[in-house]
Amino acid sequence: MEDLPTPGEVFAWRHERLGLWCAAQVLGRASWRIVAAALAWQGDHAPTLSELTSSPAMQYSCWTLCVAPRPLVAELQEMPDGWVPLGRLPRLVAPPGTELAHDLAEGILWQHRWEQKPPEALHRFVEAATVNDPVTIPTVRDRATGEPVTLHPLQDMALDDTLDQFDPLFTLDDLAVWPTLEELQLTRWHDDLLPWLARSPMVETLSLECHGQTSLDLSRTWLREVRIDTTGLEELRLPRSIDSCTLVGARSPGFRLHAPLAGRWLRLTCSAPLPGQLPQLRELELRHVDQLDLPDLVATHPRLRRLVIEGCPSPLHDLESLTRLPTLTELRLISVLGFRRVPTVWPRLDHLVLQCLPDEVIDQAERDLTRDGLYLATLRHPDWPGYLADHDVPLRRWLGRLSLPHPMGFHVWRTFARARDAIRQAEPDDRPRVATEGIARLRATALMWRGHLGHRERCDLLDAQHRLRAAGNGWTVGVSRHSSY
Repeated sequence: MEDLPTPGEVFAWRHERLGLWCAAQVLGRASWRIVAAALAWQGDHAPTLSELTSSPAMQYSCWTLCVAPRPLVAELQEMPDGWVPLGRLPRLVAPPGTELAHDLAEGILWQHRWEQKPPEALHRFVEAATVNDPVTIPTVRDRATGEPVTLHPLQDMALDDTLDQFDPLFTLDDLAVWPTLEELQLTRWHDDLLPWLARSPMVETLSLECHGQTSLDLSRTWLREVRIDTTGLEELRLPRSIDSCTLVGARSPGFRLHAPLAGRWLRLTCSAPLPGQLPQLRELELRHVDQLDLPDLVATHPRLRRLVIEGCPSPLHDLESLTRLPTLTELRLISVLGFRRVPTVWPRLDHLVLQCLPDEVIDQAERDLTRDGLYLATLRHPDWPGYLADHDVPLRRWLGRLSLPHPMGFHVWRTFARARDAIRQAEPDDRPRVATEGIARLRATALMWRGHLGHRERCDLLDAQHRLRAAGNGWTVGVSRHSSY
């Protein structure tokens, strides 16, 4: 922690995904983290202090922050790789009430993408979201009432054809009155879908099922997240903007998946057989896999940094082969069988989650994998009320919830876990104060994703805050009524 810069210091680093140099200034520092503001400067070379003298704070105007621009300020618990200290400048002052972004580098990426969208689309979006006048789409009707759908642009950003009914004359161009549409969920094919997506830069999420196509080319779209039914599909091309791809349905061994940079920035969720055209893939989530050959997985995807294996009914042999992944930093094993111990030597692993595994495996992991620098989370099958009271925190369910972005579940859960551990390690007289600070950090982290907070998520947050407050005051906490869904 002594290497962290102090308030007023400016540092630069190369944004790995953008390939550009960025800069930030430290606004505050605690014993375990700093708060920094991104500067409105990007370039193809490391900046000098004189180049940043007149650079203001970067204004973050992504739609998830309700349009109004604000400084991009984030909490850093470790410095970016390859960061370069540059010196000191007069300290920037963030306006009162400025909320922290969940990650500085990702915030810069989002703002860069926002600024790359066509100006006319941004203007229409901002105008509609600011006025927020209700709009009606005559050719889209509510399935329950049969009435044309009326929506508010700022509150309604998703269209789901399982909830709404399309008239026979409906075309996707009818959605032009809805400039804030961000998510599209379709259970049938529309002939004008691909050209419409190519000229709809605000649509960033697509779920497509029962489409009946053998080839899908999404390379000219602006999509960040896709969920595609691969039944009968032979080829899928993803756009440069893609972050996450989920493949569902039956898939032939000859299926071809094309992603920019061989999948380097892609988070892929699927079942076997694995697409073999992505040697640069870094994040892979395997769910409900009937057969899994781990040595083949290591050979096919040697650059994995994050691996999730969930629901593998057949025995999972040769877990040791995963230690041959030199860049693997996060591993999650959930409801898998076939091994009795977790390897204890990993090249770079710092985050290990074991859930619903045999007791002997979890016992061995808790005994042998307790070391500095490794975050180990274990969850057994809940089978008695006392266990539930201590372990059944609903926030852990965010980690695998398909309706939530993975970074959201990870960051919110990590914030809760660190606050809980800090309370347990604090002196009894300090625990109420530590709990209050932990609750404040949890709220701030969750608010970064408020666009995804529905009723269920808000209840989960209330549960988590209550548990932190109870731990700080020495109360006994029972099983929450919000955890029964």
